[in-house]
Amino acid sequence: MLEASTNPFAVVVMAHLKSLETYGQPESRFEWKLRIAESLYAQTGAHSKEKIEQLILFIDLLMPQTEQYETTYMARVNDFEEQQTVKTLAPMQKLPIKQGRKEGRQEGRQEGMQLLLLAQIAARFGEVPEELEVKVQGLSVNAARDVAVKLITATSLAELGL
Repeated sequence: MLEASTNPFAVVVMAHLKSLETYGQPESRFEWKLRIAESLYAQTGAHSKEKIEQLILFIDLLMPQTEQYETTYMARVNDFEEQQTVKTLAPMQKLPIKQGRKEGRQEGRQEGMQLLLLAQIAARFGEVPEELEVKVQGLSVNAARDVAVKLITATSLAELGL
């Protein structure tokens, strides 16, 4: 009965009862905490986004968890939030979000490749001169890959062609 209710007080009471019930049972507590959070996001018509966020924070205080479970819980709650946001957007609004994610992944790959290349150069030749570091940070993923291939046989920094 409490689980089906949209009354915020019912959610708090249920979280408290489950907190008591799952004391010393981290996996069970994680499952219940996640279940309660998911039910809140499923009731978006009954609660504003701000109310849901407040209830999630309060439940977080009522049902503390180990760091391992907390990390997974927060990732799942973020997924719920994202799903609800995307569901409420019109198709034309979703396109920029997809494009932004794609660009973010590309930037992440580029930065990762640049950092890896700098680490490899440092391992091979010692300290990387600042001027060379700036050049590497300006490389695209493909250009960094090409330099990494040259690094395999290079005997000096000059042979990298930067």
